[in-house]
Amino acid sequence: MRKSMLWIGVVLSLSVGSAFFFLAEPALDPGVFLCTEEEDFIELHVERFDVAAAWLSEFDFATGGSGFESLLKDHEGVLGRGAFRIGVSGTGIDRSYFHGAVEISDPSRVESALSSLTSWAEGRGITVKSLDVPLSKSLDPLFSLEGQFGSISLALWREGTDVAVLIAEDPDMLATMASDRGEPPNRKTDGDDWLRGQIPTSLMVLSGKVPSDERVSLEWGLSVDDEKATLSCWSDWADVLLSQKRRDELSAMDPVPLYGEGKMVGLMSWTGSFGDMTSKLGGEVREELGPVLGDAMSIGLDENDLLDILDGRVSLSIGVAAGGFLGDFPGFCLILEGVSNGLGKRLVDMVRFLPLPFGVRKLDLPGWKDGLALDIPLTAVMAYGDDGLAMGLMRPESLNDNPDIPESLAEAAGKASPHVLALDLRALSNTVEIYRDLARLSGMVPVREIMQDVGSLIAPWEKLVMEPDGLDRATFFLFRRTHR
Repeated sequence: MRKSMLWIGVVLSLSVGSAFFFLAEPALDPGVFLCTEEEDFIELHVERFDVAAAWLSEFDFATGGSGFESLLKDHEGVLGRGAFRIGVSGTGIDRSYFHGAVEISDPSRVESALSSLTSWAEGRGITVKSLDVPLSKSLDPLFSLEGQFGSISLALWREGTDVAVLIAEDPDMLATMASDRGEPPNRKTDGDDWLRGQIPTSLMVLSGKVPSDERVSLEWGLSVDDEKATLSCWSDWADVLLSQKRRDELSAMDPVPLYGEGKMVGLMSWTGSFGDMTSKLGGEVREELGPVLGDAMSIGLDENDLLDILDGRVSLSIGVAAGGFLGDFPGFCLILEGVSNGLGKRLVDMVRFLPLPFGVRKLDLPGWKDGLALDIPLTAVMAYGDDGLAMGLMRPESLNDNPDIPESLAEAAGKASPHVLALDLRALSNTVEIYRDLARLSGMVPVREIMQDVGSLIAPWEKLVMEPDGLDRATFFLFRRTHR
């Protein structure tokens, strides 16, 4: 009897709870106010403005010392989620289409927050004007802010218990935002704060002058906690720009080849597909590569040589053993898998006859067609074979050895992927310190200053890794340094 009564109570509780869940109105998503008629756009969605202020402060970018971050922190709990959208053209950002909405979590404090905003604006030379445009009943006009970079207009939207501030460059858009609300956008990534966009392929190359009707969609999701920062990424760039043959080739790549001895502290690889992009975009990519091609031709390379190099995987392993007059130090090895034997021979022969002060010697190792070695003032190598061209600051005779791979890099080193990123930032900090000291002893002040800046940048972090998922998805993890 007791068990029966217990089960009846559980069932009733679940039934009542489910009823309240389905009857309750979902929280306001400010993304419903964004206008969607523009084909090319960038959207930013912020989960909580106080959290956004915290990570703006931590990464120290975008605020530019304007005090906006402090303004957000002063009104923590007033502002909820936010969504913003701006237009994109073939030449860049279209500010006239900028608009957005910010959820008001605590309507009782909204007047105080808006008053602080106007004071903040006036203190920075921004003019605050009354807003005189026809609006719907659900909107109360607030004011417009006019500065040297343009103006934005604000209105307060209310419906039941939901309150939001609508923002637009064009004040006439405010009424449209309130009356033509749509559905919340469908997400493809994880993360509290996220950005998505659809941009013309003309912006995928350097100058933005390429005429094309193709569009690439992309999305990034960011979350930050006490352990790490996580960036989730998605894009359909491969489906839009690459042939099925090229996608199959990229999906079937082997793990990155590793050469040299010593303990590796970082591994990066990138695989281009400029051949497919050149075909897809009507040859305009070649025009964008003009300056690089000019430099390549000055050393005897032609357009096809350059495209072969850029189409192949380029890998960089950091930490392999090197040495020189100043002792042993961690070096690096760069692998260009797109370099054929014919091109490799030409490149090696070019270096062979350079008038270097200490000269180079021939390097003859199994598995390599030909190569060069430098022993003083530091050790370096350049060799080519069936796997491409290898060059770097490393002990020449160690080229056929395998470096020690720490646990933090093991997964990335064994992953079959066209793109790899893994940095042991704690170990890399020690490497940077060594290079800083070497630069100081050598009197290379600019290099020492650069190493000092790099060391400060990576000091708070433990490691950076990317976990790819096919060609359209990847997740980046930046872990905080723990004391040990």
